[in-house]
Amino acid sequence: MPWTPAFRLEADGRDVTAAIRDRLLALRIDDEAETKSDRLSLTLDDRPRLDGAVADLPTPDTMLSVWLGYRETGAIDMGRYRVDEITYSGPPATLEVKATAAALGQDIRAARSRSWHRQTLGDLTRTIAADHGLEALIEASLDAIPLPHLDQTTESDIAFLARISNRYDAVSRPLGPVLAVVRRGTATTASGALLPAVTLTPTEVTRWSYTYAARREAGAAGDQRGGLRAWWWDIAAGESRKIEQGSPPYEDIRRLHDSEADARASIATRANTAARSNAELSIDLPGRPDIQAETTLVLSGWRPLIPIRWRMTRVAHDLKPAGYTCRIGAEVLPDLFDPTAGATAQ
Repeated sequence: MPWTPAFRLEADGRDVTAAIRDRLLALRIDDEAETKSDRLSLTLDDRPRLDGAVADLPTPDTMLSVWLGYRETGAIDMGRYRVDEITYSGPPATLEVKATAAALGQDIRAARSRSWHRQTLGDLTRTIAADHGLEALIEASLDAIPLPHLDQTTESDIAFLARISNRYDAVSRPLGPVLAVVRRGTATTASGALLPAVTLTPTEVTRWSYTYAARREAGAAGDQRGGLRAWWWDIAAGESRKIEQGSPPYEDIRRLHDSEADARASIATRANTAARSNAELSIDLPGRPDIQAETTLVLSGWRPLIPIRWRMTRVAHDLKPAGYTCRIGAEVLPDLFDPTAGATAQ
């Protein structure tokens, strides 16, 4: 027996579900990985009723809270969004409301300049979170990574943290009142609980597409495959040192790194990024409100040669009169290099 899609919508804390239920043409949530802002869009029938009444709908800056799911199992909280765009069009008369995830205030997106000295990635995360009234959540394996010196120059705190996290193949992501820094392919709730991997079989989806592109791999010098090499400045010795991974010919990462850990991270991140970019996956399936971006996806029982483990980079939730569906976009999640190990300093 099929389940019945259900939703709930609040505007500034007031339940408006009943007021728009028979006008709803489409509700869409675009859940993006990393620091990309999640988006909500509502498309509504704006034709006057027989009594002349028109839809009483949110105005710009209204805070919308959304729940999605099924009547039989309940609806799941999908977040809070601030209305930033309203479009009226016709015929037929329709109204489209667009809103952006309200997890972050404007201050954390404002450009600023400051220097950081003798910090760890955990220190950096906790300081930025505290500066903006957020709680910090950082994966244990990333917390103690040393950051000898960093300059933040006309760069927002959220962009700066994302850039530094990326050096260690990690992502920074706002989750309600929490600012999280975790490895790619690791999803957490706002309370800090790790979300389990999502397993899908071919019978659970309605359509899928897998693309493999034999792009030039990291470490390929010209037409030959080789290793990666990075240089870092040894302050105590007053000279540059190199780290090599793999075998010659080497592809040089053209940046003088501040520390050995920084150089190791660049090598690992470069190799991991190249490996992930070789394959893409798109899946359409019946609505699953529990699926979110950044979670690991595991394929079970699929065609041979299709990779098993994936990182969901985007999830679109679509609710229409015809039903509730999801579309997943994912990049392959191969056996990754550890950003803090696996290279030899010289």
